[in-house]
Amino acid sequence: MSTSVSTPRTAVVTGGSGGIGRVVAERLAADGFSVVVHYAGNPDRAKEAVDAIVAAGGTAEAVQADVADETDAAALFDRAEQLFGGVDVVVHTAGIMLLAPLAEADLDDVD
Repeated sequence: MSTSVSTPRTAVVTGGSGGIGRVVAERLAADGFSVVVHYAGNPDRAKEAVDAIVAAGGTAEAVQADVADETDAAALFDRAEQLFGGVDVVVHTAGIMLLAPLAEADLDDVD
């Protein structure tokens, strides 16, 4: 059974410029999705991810946004629609790492 899509589809991968997000973005592109590689603050890493996808024959664009900000998050999806006509899949891998023992964290730290 083939895993590639037969009609153009678009995926937004938050945190898509590195780590698990990058691997997910690359896999979705390999499966035929156009991918929006979201990044927060490192355009060079995002460009590397997009370049790797394109070099492998996929389609991707990098889009910067702070997904913790409602206006920025909305702009991310607006841009995805402008680039590729819609959004079919969202994979949320963006996050931060709390560099303290969990027992010392309060709800504001993990919210």
